Amino acid sequence: MVRVSEPLRREGIGDKMGPPNITLISASAGSGKTYRLIEKLAEALNSGLDPEGVLATTFTNKAAAELTERVRTSLLGQREWEKAQRIFDGYIGTVNSVCGRLLKDFALEAGLSPTLDVLPEGEDKAIYEKAIAPVVQRHAPEIDPIAQRFEVDNWRNDVKSISDLARTNNITPESLKESATRSLKTFQKLLPKAKPEVNESQLDQSLFEAIAEAVKQLKDNLDQTKATQGVLELLQKLLRRQRPDHHLSWRDWVRLSKLSPGAKSRAIVAPVIEAAAVHPRHPRFQRDVKNFILRIFSCAAEAIQNFANFKREHGLIDFVDQETLCFQLLQNPEVRAQLQEQVRLVLVDEFQDTSPIQLAVFLQLAQVADHAIWVGDQKQSIYGFRGTDPLLMDAVIENLIGPENFEILTQSYRSRPGLVTFTNALFAEAFQSVGIPGKRVTLQPVREEVGQAHPLHAWWLQAKNNNEETGALAAAVGSMIARAVDFQVIDKATKQPRPLRGGDMAILCRTNDRCSQVAEALENLGVRVMLPRSGLLARPECILALACLRYLVDASDSLAVAEILHLTEDPSTPRQWFSHWLTQHETPPWKSNAIILNLEAEREKLLHLTPSEALQLAISAGMVSDRVVLWGDSSQRLANLEMLRSLACKYEEKCLIARSAGTPAGLVTFLASEEEKTELDKQAESHDEHSVQVLTYHRAKGLEWPVVILGDLQAVEKDNPFGVDVSPSDKPFDVNNPLSGRWIRFWPWPYGSQKVDVGLDEAIKESEERKAVLMKEKKELMRLLYMGMTRARDYLVFAARDGKKSSTAWLDSLKDGNGDPIFTLPSGTGEKTIEIGRQAFQFYSSSFQPLESQWQKETGQVNVSATIPQKKPFLPARLTASKAGSTFFTFTIKDSQSVTLGSRLPLHGRPDMTLLGEVFHRFLAADDPPLGHDQRLDMARELLINWGADGLEPEALVVAGDRLWNYLRNNYGPECTCHREWPVHLRIGEQKLSGWIDLLIDTGKGFIVVDHKSFPGRVDQWPEKAKEYAPQLLAYRKAMEKATGRPVIETCIHMPILGVMLKINLDENDI
Repeated sequence: MVRVSEPLRREGIGDKMGPPNITLISASAGSGKTYRLIEKLAEALNSGLDPEGVLATTFTNKAAAELTERVRTSLLGQREWEKAQRIFDGYIGTVNSVCGRLLKDFALEAGLSPTLDVLPEGEDKAIYEKAIAPVVQRHAPEIDPIAQRFEVDNWRNDVKSISDLARTNNITPESLKESATRSLKTFQKLLPKAKPEVNESQLDQSLFEAIAEAVKQLKDNLDQTKATQGVLELLQKLLRRQRPDHHLSWRDWVRLSKLSPGAKSRAIVAPVIEAAAVHPRHPRFQRDVKNFILRIFSCAAEAIQNFANFKREHGLIDFVDQETLCFQLLQNPEVRAQLQEQVRLVLVDEFQDTSPIQLAVFLQLAQVADHAIWVGDQKQSIYGFRGTDPLLMDAVIENLIGPENFEILTQSYRSRPGLVTFTNALFAEAFQSVGIPGKRVTLQPVREEVGQAHPLHAWWLQAKNNNEETGALAAAVGSMIARAVDFQVIDKATKQPRPLRGGDMAILCRTNDRCSQVAEALENLGVRVMLPRSGLLARPECILALACLRYLVDASDSLAVAEILHLTEDPSTPRQWFSHWLTQHETPPWKSNAIILNLEAEREKLLHLTPSEALQLAISAGMVSDRVVLWGDSSQRLANLEMLRSLACKYEEKCLIARSAGTPAGLVTFLASEEEKTELDKQAESHDEHSVQVLTYHRAKGLEWPVVILGDLQAVEKDNPFGVDVSPSDKPFDVNNPLSGRWIRFWPWPYGSQKVDVGLDEAIKESEERKAVLMKEKKELMRLLYMGMTRARDYLVFAARDGKKSSTAWLDSLKDGNGDPIFTLPSGTGEKTIEIGRQAFQFYSSSFQPLESQWQKETGQVNVSATIPQKKPFLPARLTASKAGSTFFTFTIKDSQSVTLGSRLPLHGRPDMTLLGEVFHRFLAADDPPLGHDQRLDMARELLINWGADGLEPEALVVAGDRLWNYLRNNYGPECTCHREWPVHLRIGEQKLSGWIDLLIDTGKGFIVVDHKSFPGRVDQWPEKAKEYAPQLLAYRKAMEKATGRPVIETCIHMPILGVMLKINLDENDI
C-alpha cells in the first residue's frame, strides 16, 4: 500500500535533492496495468493523500480521461463526494498537458507569458520549415554541390533529424559542435589515409584519360558481349559529362572501380579500374566528408536557434518546448520547494514510451514528490523511431530502482492459457539473452480453457510474389470467417463463447503500404475491412459539400455550380443540365435549382461566420447530408462529412498559430492547395463488427483482439550505422542530469545506391557503431514481435509464404543463450507439435492459395445522383440476400418435394415468431450432438431466456436439432461436410449482395443449400412461402457457383417447427 506521510524535508532542497523514491511496476501485456495504477492511486487517496497532491501523466487524452473517471467512480462509490470533485485540481493528463499547466502556474518563474499558444501536433513541421528557410538558403550553396556528389536526395531531412534529436535530448545548439567533431572523428577512422602528395586534379585527369582510352579501344574491339557493351555505354556516358566545373559523383567512381566487361576486354578497362580505385583516398572525397558533416551540423544548430526565435516572436511553443522548459523550471529551487509542499505522489503511465527529455522531467518530479510510481513494460518499448531510448530507461532501472521498489505483475487477464504459456516459453528465453530476466516475462494465466479450437495456427501461403501472397492471406481469412462456428471466441461483454466475427480479427503488417495491399485483397474476396484511408477530399460527398461552400463564397464560381448540378442531377435525364447550359444562354439552368437558391439566400450571413460555421452553413443549405445518405454507405459518407468539418477546425487552428485571419475563402484555398494529398486528407474510419481490421504492428500497441494474424514475418535486423543517431553518454549516470554527455552521431553515406564492395562497407563490419546499431535493431524487433503476439486473446496465427527461406526470418531471429533459434514454425498441414525448451505446443498448420475475386474490382468511384426519379428507382449499393426479391431474379419453381422429419413441435400461447426464428438459427448454428443432451438442453434454455422468446420448450430445440442431423446423416452420409453460417457475396450490376447461408453441405459432388425458416403455417400455404423464399436461395446458389465453380445440386427450406425439409427445384435460367 502507498502510504503518504508529512512532506519529507530532504537536505539540499535549494540545491540538489537526494535519490528519488520511485516504485517501478513492470506490467507485461495483459497483466492489468491500468487496474493496478488506479488501485495504487486509490490506496494513496484512502490513506490521507489530498487529491490536489496527485500528479499523474499518461500518453493519450483518452487514457487520461479514463484514469480520472475511474478514480472518481471509486471515490463516489465510497461516498467521497468532495474528493471526487477535487481530483480535477490535481495535475492529471497527458505529459504535455501536465507540463503546460506547470508552466502556466509558474509562468513568472519560467519567464513566460501564461497565455502562450501551443502548436497543435502536426503544425510544428510547417512552422519549422518557415522558420529555417533563411538558414537553409544561406547554407545551400556550400552543401548542395557535396550533396550532389554524394547523391543525397534531401539533406534538409538530415538537418531536421539532428534538430529534432537535439531538442528531445536537451542538447543545445552550442553543444552540437562537439557532436559534429565526434561524428567526423569516428567516420574518419573508417577511411584510409588521403593522398596529399598527389594533386586531386591529376587524379581526376588520370581517370578521364583512362576512360577516353578505354572507349577508343572498346569501339575498335570485336568484343560484342553484353557485359562489354554495357561497360562501353557507361564509359561513354561519363565521358560526355567531363568539363572543368563538374566532378563525377562518388557513386560513379565506385562503379568505375567495379567494371566487369567480357574476358577479352578486361585488360582494356584495367587502367580505368585502377584509376577509380583511389576514390576513398581522394583528397576531395575526404574533404567532402568533412565539410558535409560539419556544415550539416552547423545548419542544424542555426535552424534550432531560428526556430526558437520565430516561436518566441510569435508567442508560440511546441510540445518539446513545454517539456524542455518544464525540465528547466523544475531545477529552480523556489519552484521545487513550492511543488514539494503540493505534489505528494507522481504517477507515470507507459514509462517505456517516454522520450529522453520526458524522462528527465519525470526524474525531477520524482525528486520533488514523496513517492513516484512508474508503470510500464520494457518489453513493449517500440517507438524508437519517435525518439524513445530503451537504453536510457535501462540505465534508470539499473541505477535507481532497487529490488524492494520493483513490483512485477504476474498474472495475465487477457489471453487464454495456451497463448500465455507459449509466449512465456518463447520470450522468457529470448529476452533473457538481451538482459531482461525471465521473471519479468513469465505470466500466470487467469482465464481457463473452455473447449475452444487450437490457439496456435500456422498459415502457409502458396505464392510466388507479393500479390499472390496477399491473395492467399485473404483466402485464409475468408476461410476462417466461413468456419466461424469452429472458432469460438470469448465475448468481452458477456464472458461467454460465441462464433467468430470479422470484427474479432486483426491482421498486423509492417508498413502502411502492405496494409493497403492486404485490405485490397480482402475486399476483392468480399471481406469487409477496416483501414485508415486517404482521399477524403476526393469523395463525392466532400466534393458536393465543398462545391456548395465555394458557390456560397463566390457566386461566379461556375465550376462549383457544375459540380452541384452534376452530383444532384436526375439519373433519368443525365447531362440534361449541361445541354441546357450550352443552349440557353439567357436563362442559366441553375437559377431554378433548389440548392443554388438556398445558397444564394444564405450568402449574406457569411460576414458573421467563422470558416467552420461557413462550411456547416454550406452543408445545411445544400442539403448535403440528406442527399448523400441516398447514395448508399450512408454511415461512411456522414462520417466523412464530419472529418471535413474537423479539417475546417484545423484551418482555424492554423490561422491562430500563424496570427492570420481565417476566412471562408481562405478555407477553400487551404483545402484546395495545402491539405489535399497530405496526412490530413484522411477518410473517417468505419467501425463494423464484421470488418476485419488491418493495421501496422506499431498501431496495434495498446489494443487487443480475439484473433491476431501476424504477417510480414520475413523482417530482418538492419545493421546500417549510417544516418543520424543518438549515442549514449560514456559518463556515469547522473540522476540530476540524466541526459548529460549524450551526443548525436551523423554519418552520411557518400556512394548513393552503391552499397556493396565500396570499401566503406567492409570497414564498418567490425566497428562498434555497427554492433551497437545491430543490437539496438535486434532488441527493437524482438519487442515489436512480443507486442504483436500478445495482442491475441483467443487465437494467434503466423502467416508466411511457403517455400521461401527468409519468410520466417523474424521468428528465426529469436535466439537462446547459445545463439540457436528458439522456435521454428511447423511446416506441412494438420496438427503439429513443436518444442520450446522442455515444453510441447500444439499447432494447427494449414496451406492456402489465392482465390479469384468474387466480383470484378471497381475501376473508379461511381457518383450517383441523390434525386430519386419515379421512372428509375435508386438502388442501394449493398443489400442482404434475405431482402432479394423478384426485382433481382426471375425464376420458375419447377417442382418441390417435402420430406417429413418428425411431428409438429408444440407451441403455446402467442409467441413472437421473429424471436423464435432467431433462437432456432442460433441453436442450429451452435448445436453439436456429441456435447450430450444435458449440455445442449442448457444451451437451448439459455438462448430462449436471452432472446426473451416464449411459446416453445427448450426440449423442442434439441428435438429439432436431432431431426436435422439424423436427416443429413441418413441422406448424405457421415462423410459429408457441414458448414454453418457460411458468408457469401455476389455482385449484381452496381450492387453488392451479401448474406449468410444457414447450412451449407458439401457432398463432394456438389453443394446443398439449406435455409432455416420458423414458418408454422398450413400445408396449403407452403407454395406461396416457397416463392417468397426462392430469391434468397437463388442468391446463395449463384454466389456459391460463381465463387467455387462447383454446382449447387439442391436448395432446401428447413422448417423445424413443422418438422419438414422442403426441397425446391428452381429453373436454371433464374437470373
